Amino acid sequence: MTDRGKLLTRLFGTPGGSQPPGRIAETRNLRLMQIFWASEAALLLGAALTFATGAPSGSVIALGAAAALALVPVALRRGHEELAVIVLLTVQVAAVTALAWNAQGLRDEAMLGYPGLLIFAAMIATRRFFVTLVICVGICIATMGVAEELGWKIFEPSDTGLLSALIIILIIAVISFGIGLLSSDVSRLLASLTVENERYRESQQLLEHMAHHDVLTGLPNRVLARHRFDQAYAQCRRFGHSLGVLFLDLDHFKDINDTRGHEVGDLVLIEVGHRLQELVRQADTVCRVGGDEFLILLSDLEGNERVARVADRVKESLRAPVTVSEGEFRVSASIGISIAPLDGDDFDTLLRKADMAMYQAKGEGRDGFAYFDEALDTAIREQLQLLAEMRDGLGRDEFELHYQPRVRMRDGTVVGAEALIRWNHPERGLVMPSAFIPLAERSGLIHDLGAWTLRRACTDCADWPMANGSPIPVSVNVSVPQFARTDFDVQVQAALAGAGLSGDLLELEVTESLLIDDNQGFGEKLRQLRELGVAISIDDFGTGYSNLGVLQHYDFATIKIDRSFISGILENEASRTIVQTILSLARGLGLDAVAEGVENDAVAGALRDAGCRYAQGYLWSRPINASDFRSLLGNGGLGGSA
Repeated sequence: MTDRGKLLTRLFGTPGGSQPPGRIAETRNLRLMQIFWASEAALLLGAALTFATGAPSGSVIALGAAAALALVPVALRRGHEELAVIVLLTVQVAAVTALAWNAQGLRDEAMLGYPGLLIFAAMIATRRFFVTLVICVGICIATMGVAEELGWKIFEPSDTGLLSALIIILIIAVISFGIGLLSSDVSRLLASLTVENERYRESQQLLEHMAHHDVLTGLPNRVLARHRFDQAYAQCRRFGHSLGVLFLDLDHFKDINDTRGHEVGDLVLIEVGHRLQELVRQADTVCRVGGDEFLILLSDLEGNERVARVADRVKESLRAPVTVSEGEFRVSASIGISIAPLDGDDFDTLLRKADMAMYQAKGEGRDGFAYFDEALDTAIREQLQLLAEMRDGLGRDEFELHYQPRVRMRDGTVVGAEALIRWNHPERGLVMPSAFIPLAERSGLIHDLGAWTLRRACTDCADWPMANGSPIPVSVNVSVPQFARTDFDVQVQAALAGAGLSGDLLELEVTESLLIDDNQGFGEKLRQLRELGVAISIDDFGTGYSNLGVLQHYDFATIKIDRSFISGILENEASRTIVQTILSLARGLGLDAVAEGVENDAVAGALRDAGCRYAQGYLWSRPINASDFRSLLGNGGLGGSA
C-alpha cells in the first residue's frame, strides 16, 4: 500500500474499529469528489467574476482549468485514484500559476492558493508527488520573481479592489472547505487512536493479570507467587524476620471431580480460595499453584507461632461445609510448612520442602500440618534413589518371582502357588516387597512392575509339571492402582496368551479396599476377567473395610484369612472366633478359604479342627524361586508333610 493509501486507511477508519476495504475506498473517493466540486464551483465563479470585470484572459484560464478537472471523476470511476489526485492538484497549481502570471505576479491574490494546495498534497498525495509539487511551486514563484526583476514580464497592479476581495474570499472558502473535510478526518483518526490506545492498555492489563493470576479463582499463580516471595523475603531479611511457606493439598478432592464432575469441583476450589484469603493479612499472599494445590506466604514472622495458628485456622475454616448448587461438600487439607531462612532462601527450595512436608502430613492421617525437617529430606532423597534403581532394575531383569505352595491340609498335597515378587539388587541383596511395593504404587511404577509379574507368573506356570495328575494354578497379587487401569483385562489376556496358559490356571488376589465402593468399576472388570476363566480371591480378608454384602453379588473363588488372625488362634479367643466365622461364611457362600502364615503343627491342627481345607505357610515351605518350585513339583510335591 502507498503512503497515501495508508494514511487514508487510517483517516477513514471509524473509531469503533477498522472499516472494510470497500468502505475505505468509498470514503476516500467521496473526499476527492467533494474537493473536486468545490474547486469546480470556485473556478466557474472566478471565471464569471473576471469576465464581468473585463478580464477575459482570467476567465479563459479558469474555464480551462475547470474543463481539465473533469478528468478527476473519470479517473475515479475507472479506479485510478492516484491519477485523480495528480490531476486535481496539478490542474489547480497550474491554474494558480497561470492566473498569477497573467495578472499581478507575486502580488496576485491567486498566490494564496499555493499554501492550501500544498496542504492538500501533504494529506492526500504520495510523498514523492508532494515533494515534486513543492519543487514545482517553488520554481513557479522563482520564475515570476526573476522575470519581474529582469524585466521579462511586467506585472500590472490591479485597480479593482472588489474583484480581488471576492477572489481572495473564494480561494479561502475552497481551501477552508477542503481543510475542514480533511481535519475532521484527522480528528476522527485521533479519536480512533485514543480508543484503540485505551483498548490496548486494557488488553495489556488483562494479559498481565492472566499471566500472573489463576483463571479459575483469580488468585495469584506460581509466577506471581515467586515475585511476591522475592519482595517479601527481601523485606524480612532487612528486619531480621522469617517468612513462612504453607503448601496445601486438598484431601480426596479427586473424589469430588470423579463423582460430581469438574464443574462442581471448580466451584469448590473457588470457595476454598475465598476462605483462604479471609484468613491472612493484606501483606500475606494466597496463591493457587495448580489443581487442588494452594500456597500461602506469611511474611514478617518473629517466630513459628503465627504459622501454626494460620495452619489451624485453615483446618477449621475448611471443615465448614462447602455449599454449591450440587449440595454440600466437606473438604480438608494436608499442609506442609517450610520457613525461610531456616529451610532455604529461595522460592523453589522452600516450595519443594513444603511439598515434602505436605506428603508427610498426608502420611500422618491427612487434615493436619507438618513442618519440614532434614530427616524428611533425606528420606525423600532415598526414596527417589530407590525409585531410580527400581526402574533400572526392571530394565536389567533384576526382579524375580518366588512361589509359596498352597496345600490341601488333610494330606499336604500342593494345589497351587502364590507368586511373590523379590528384587535381587546387585548391592542391596534380596529386597523384600514391603520395601519397594508402596513406593512403586505411589510413583506409578507398579503398572510396569505388575505387568511384568503377570507375564512371568503365567510363563512359569505354563512350564510347571502336573502334581498328582493335575495342573497347578498360580496366584498373583494385584494392587489397587493396577486393577484400576481401564485396560487391565487386556493386560491379563495378553499375559495368558503370551504364555499359552489357560485362564482357569490364573488366580488374581485383590485387597478389600477394592470392595469399598464400585468407583473403579470392579463389577465390570470382574465380569471381564471371569469371561477369561480367571479366578478372583480376596486377600487378607477381615483386615479391611469391605461390606460383606458384596460377597453375594460377585463371583469370588477364594477368601484368604489374614495371618494376624491365624497366629493368635491358639491363645486368643477373639482370633479363634473370627477364623471360625470366616470359615463358616466361606462354606455358606460356596467359597474356598485359605489360611495364611501357618508355621507349626499346633496351628495347623486347630485349623483342621475348625474345618479349614487349604493353607500356606512356613510349616510346608517358605517362598522359593521358580527353579526350586518346579523341582519340588517334579519330585512329587511336599510328600504329605504335616
